[in-house]
Amino acid sequence: MSFIRQHGGVGILTPEDVPDLRNAVQEAFAILMDGQWHSGQEIKERHRHGQGEALRRVRDLRPILKPLGYAVEQRRGEKGELGGPRMFYYRIAKLPFTLEFTQ
Repeated sequence: MSFIRQHGGVGILTPEDVPDLRNAVQEAFAILMDGQWHSGQEIKERHRHGQGEALRRVRDLRPILKPLGYAVEQRRGEKGELGGPRMFYYRIAKLPFTLEFTQ
């Protein structure tokens, strides 16, 4: 149930949906794990769960990766890139190291 709650699916998703959802999140991770920038269009084309599903699963990676020291970064395309400034690009990057002291 916590996986369903974490993904905003309470009342929508069932426990039977969880394996497919996990697979879709893992597939998004596999596309981005090389650390290179990937256009939203490329992610949608490579993700087997469909166009709308692909970028939702990329967003699902953010709370999963942050505690591990990684972030899903997003930027707008530049002139000359596929889609120009209307296209978003995504990548997984290591968060900068910071020391946090607690008292």
